[in-house]
Amino acid sequence: NGIYFTQKRHTFPPTCAALFHRRLQAGLIEVFKLLIQDQAGREKLWQNIDYIKTGLHKSGFDTGNSQSGIIPIIIGDEEKLGPFHRELTDAGVYTNIVSYPAVRRKECRIRLCIMSTLTKKDMDQALSIIKNLGQKYQVI
Repeated sequence: NGIYFTQKRHTFPPTCAALFHRRLQAGLIEVFKLLIQDQAGREKLWQNIDYIKTGLHKSGFDTGNSQSGIIPIIIGDEEKLGPFHRELTDAGVYTNIVSYPAVRRKECRIRLCIMSTLTKKDMDQALSIIKNLGQKYQVI
């Protein structure tokens, strides 16, 4: 009943099996149980992602084609990007900046990292702050 993996070895026979330690096996089994039962919060995470993306789109933001919990907000102007990010941070909305050379200058952006633990109140507050700054900096 062990969890095995196989790898090629150049100095030994073509394959050899290695057994994970029993404590590691038990931990992995529990992780898989959580994932199967969705107690890891995937459903709630995707609800939050959809809620934030919908709110951003209704406000007029371009979020690109994100398919994950990391949602880009295209700012499109590097001169606005820094102050926009700074004011978000000062207001308690933590984001990351992505600018040239990682993306083209006209595609500079901030990235939101969505978590399953966010409440509707948290998300509404963040959306309100982002919308107000989007209007202030004429991003929307």
